[in-house]
Amino acid sequence: MDAASGNLKWKFKTGDVVHGSPAISDGSLYVGSWDSYFYALDAADGKEKWRFKTGEDPEIHNQVGIQSSPAVADGAVYFGCRDSRFYAVDAATGKERCNAECIVTRSLPAGSPASNSF
Repeated sequence: MDAASGNLKWKFKTGDVVHGSPAISDGSLYVGSWDSYFYALDAADGKEKWRFKTGEDPEIHNQVGIQSSPAVADGAVYFGCRDSRFYAVDAATGKERCNAECIVTRSLPAGSPASNSF
């Protein structure tokens, strides 16, 4: 949205619903979708810069997609996924830096992670 007028500037269609809030940093907008992809978009025009494919829970096949809101810090984007993993992806390239298995009860927090990067 245009901050001054409130008019829609652009829109981007993912393969499924988006539940988390996006993060914006250095001219990029980062957001995950229930299509199991995490997207980096140009914040000015909405064009896709890259997409990162997450996994799926092998035990419960409907546990796919990204429901959490991302955080951006130190050149990486951090987010949790319904595949029971927490990811760190390079903010510029979309290449995975690392991931960690989370011991969860099949549900991730619905809030945004804390960050001191604005």
